[in-house]
Amino acid sequence: MTVAPVDLFLDPIALRQGYVSVVNQAEVPNALHIQDSGMVPVCTEIAIVNPETNKVCREGEFGEIWVCSEANLASFTNGPKGPADNFSKRQFLGKIVDGNPDMTYLRTGDLGFLHNISISKNQSDPKSTEAPATTTFQPLFVLGKIGDTFEVMGLHHFPIDIENTIESCHVDIYKNVCESKRSRDFSSLVPLIVNTVLSKHHLIVDIVSFIKKGEFPISRLGTKQRARIIDAWVQGVIPIAALYGVNYGENSMIKLVKEIDNVARDHPITGLKNPALSYYDIDLADANGDFFDK
Repeated sequence: MTVAPVDLFLDPIALRQGYVSVVNQAEVPNALHIQDSGMVPVCTEIAIVNPETNKVCREGEFGEIWVCSEANLASFTNGPKGPADNFSKRQFLGKIVDGNPDMTYLRTGDLGFLHNISISKNQSDPKSTEAPATTTFQPLFVLGKIGDTFEVMGLHHFPIDIENTIESCHVDIYKNVCESKRSRDFSSLVPLIVNTVLSKHHLIVDIVSFIKKGEFPISRLGTKQRARIIDAWVQGVIPIAALYGVNYGENSMIKLVKEIDNVARDHPITGLKNPALSYYDIDLADANGDFFDK
């Protein structure tokens, strides 16, 4: 059976929480548009599994794509004198907890989900009174690699979504590379980038840095080489044109939120002051006196 590609629009907020919620694009303008990767072939079983617990995900959740097929590899070797590879035991010999112990799966390392689709076949005879035949199938949708995702304050984020947001927030930022067209005045772009990412992804950016023109690592296929970027950043060898710090990191942000909650609960009136002042080198409240004693 030949079926046209299936397009879905997903709620980005639910996706960050680990759930799949199909929405109407007209009602959710910032919905994530994805397309299926095709139907599961014959003699192949696809399981959507929680990569941490190795249990099958519940309906409405996305997880790691596990494949059981006659075409699966059992292992690979580094040669007779090569080092032993213990990684293959985990990657090629996946076992589902509370599942069939006789079935072994290949762990793809990709996140995705299966979605039920129903299509109706038009009647060849327009005068027919019979109900149109309905066919139901489950195409596979791939969201991305586990290694490319990251988690902040309990929410999952996909780098490509944040990159697309940054690339579209100003005309002076190149598409596909997150590189600025400017050679100076980078600071004026920082508030725009931070506020756009915060409003669309509920993510607070720690640092905004600008790489020198032409130095952004791109593969020959035109894709971003994120692993090389991270390695160069950690080693301090990335060619930076300008760098701007925005806040003090996730741990400090969690501490700040807790302080605000405690003050609002215990001292809603007398404790009215800016808790963020404790994160500065100079306590402006102490320097200028208590604003609420005046």
